[in-house]
Amino acid sequence: MNSLKKAVVGTRPDPAMTKVRPRPMSAAVEHDPSKLLTLTEAAQMLGHVHRTTIMRWVKEDKLRCVRLSRKVILFEPDEIQRFVRSHRDSGK
Repeated sequence: MNSLKKAVVGTRPDPAMTKVRPRPMSAAVEHDPSKLLTLTEAAQMLGHVHRTTIMRWVKEDKLRCVRLSRKVILFEPDEIQRFVRSHRDSGK
């Protein structure tokens, strides 16, 4: 059993066997980062909505964001305004 572990630990994964997901182009390249909103600023614009609620909307593709990393998530002011208008019109 130990020899199997040593063999597995010392080898690299076969690129043909690994799943590669295409990375979307970063929206931060197209936009001025100083105009993007943090999660807290977006929550204030949305009427002091909780951070968890905003992240749920992002996960459900109701609200788009710019992910700079796993922890750094920014929002375009136009996207927040679009979200507010669409939910105000639909009553949700």
